[in-house]
Amino acid sequence: MEKILHIYDQYLPVPFGAGGASYAVQRLAKIQKEKGHQVYVLGPDGRSCNDFEYIKLFDETTLVETIVACGDDSILVYHGGLSESWESIIFSSGLPVVSFFHGCGNVPSQWVHPVFVSKSHADNHGGSKYLYHGIDLNEYEYQDQKGDYFLLNSFGIKQALTTNSVK
Repeated sequence: MEKILHIYDQYLPVPFGAGGASYAVQRLAKIQKEKGHQVYVLGPDGRSCNDFEYIKLFDETTLVETIVACGDDSILVYHGGLSESWESIIFSSGLPVVSFFHGCGNVPSQWVHPVFVSKSHADNHGGSKYLYHGIDLNEYEYQDQKGDYFLLNSFGIKQALTTNSVK
């Protein structure tokens, strides 16, 4: 069982009227929890629910303490939105970090290997790595012929970090 810490700058669980990225983050946390992982969300505002334990992000000290408390066998899933100094803490933690770029602006320079949320999103930003993440597979019909993409779920993060399976 992995400890997975999502770091996200929006309120979770998803409030009415929230954007698509929030739904994707929450679905991903739910799938990971269903697979037996310990799932945490660290953010500026929110609450715990059945899908994850929420930890309030007050300041840089909270960020450091939470990352350390997760332990060496944890995976950080960063969804952007924090300041460069806070991002430096995340990327220098020594833990594996999956960085999902949900946005439309420029990818921050310290994001060494950003992962985009679709092929077209990667193409639009000059990227090459993308994962369709947080997708409920029950919403998709089975097809004999598969497309050239990867659906991310709880074991997909580990595979993405330990192999070259990410595009």
